[in-house]
Amino acid sequence: MDNCIVLGTSEISLGKTHSLDEFPIVLAGTCGGKLKKGIHYRSASSENASKVQLSLCRAMGLDLASFGSEGGLSSEGLSAIEV
Repeated sequence: MDNCIVLGTSEISLGKTHSLDEFPIVLAGTCGGKLKKGIHYRSASSENASKVQLSLCRAMGLDLASFGSEGGLSSEGLSAIEV
């Protein structure tokens, strides 16, 4: 698991209401030591979930300026998970 990253998620946070608040994302692994492990991060400001995917892409060596589109576009990774 130290050399890989596994992302688990759901498109909604609460099935009964199909809410997008508190969108759950679980990461397992450190992507070769480029991502932190053993943390629980909860965004106080409802950050764009695309920040996580951009951080993952960069950790895997992809030199991307941004990830996502329209309302889901992010040009910043999630520094809380990056080493």
